[in-house]
Amino acid sequence: MKAVFGKYIPLNTFIHKLDARLKLILLIMYIVTIFLSRNLVISLGILLITVLAFWISTKKWKVLFSVLKTPVLIALFVFLINIFSKSKGTDLEDKVWYFWEYKGYLRITISYNIVMSSLSLSLRVYSIILLSSILSITTTSASLTKAIEFLIYPLKFLFIPISIISMIISISLRFIPTLLEEATRIMKAQASRGVDFKNGKAKERAKSLITLIIPLFTSSFSKAEDLSYAMETRGYDPYKARSKYKVLTFKWYDYLVFLFSLSVLVGIVLTIVYKDSMPFWLNYIAYFWGDVTYPS
Repeated sequence: MKAVFGKYIPLNTFIHKLDARLKLILLIMYIVTIFLSRNLVISLGILLITVLAFWISTKKWKVLFSVLKTPVLIALFVFLINIFSKSKGTDLEDKVWYFWEYKGYLRITISYNIVMSSLSLSLRVYSIILLSSILSITTTSASLTKAIEFLIYPLKFLFIPISIISMIISISLRFIPTLLEEATRIMKAQASRGVDFKNGKAKERAKSLITLIIPLFTSSFSKAEDLSYAMETRGYDPYKARSKYKVLTFKWYDYLVFLFSLSVLVGIVLTIVYKDSMPFWLNYIAYFWGDVTYPS
């Protein structure tokens, strides 16, 4: 997980060379599209594209499985909520596999819709995690800060200090890997003193976490204070206008990637809008999931 979240991996891949603004814009567009789509086939298609982009960025397959825990837990959570909240036979096309009711209050329903919706949600969450990981491992914090500053530039006309916001974001992104390394160091130091973070009862593990959280907060405030002193001694003034050492520019391949990604997103959106006119193989799965009504 440390190799994925918040840490830039210096490689010479095609995605590393893309403009940071383009990657951030595509990330936002794809996340919005993922949430709009409720079709399992579309979720699988987006996931395949995301997995391919992730492999191009890292050249590693093991990391793909290390981030599976979060979407699986979310899918199980949604599944448990659905089986206790849905009654039998809500939809005619819903295939109910198991139904149990106790005195009209407690109901347990396991149906095709519930399983497919939980699976689809886990795929969407997995895609979002991988997409965010692609951005973090292929973009330096400085480039990402410039991209964010570019996107929020219109806020300048509302007299919002975007340079200060960009600096805050840049420092926050820079401190993510530092805090992860500091947390690992503290955990090893506490483990050498006999603190067990993995075993024991929930109450004992909660007490063990206190020995990690308090030193981590202390170290974070200490590093923040050192950084503020360093910025003051160098004469940093957040309200002064400053030039850019490196200007982000779009290359020809950035435009090609943008046009290709935009065409894919337009196709997905059209599929969502005109879902009743989808091909049979796509409509069939959506029918059993309850997204559309397909006549028998």
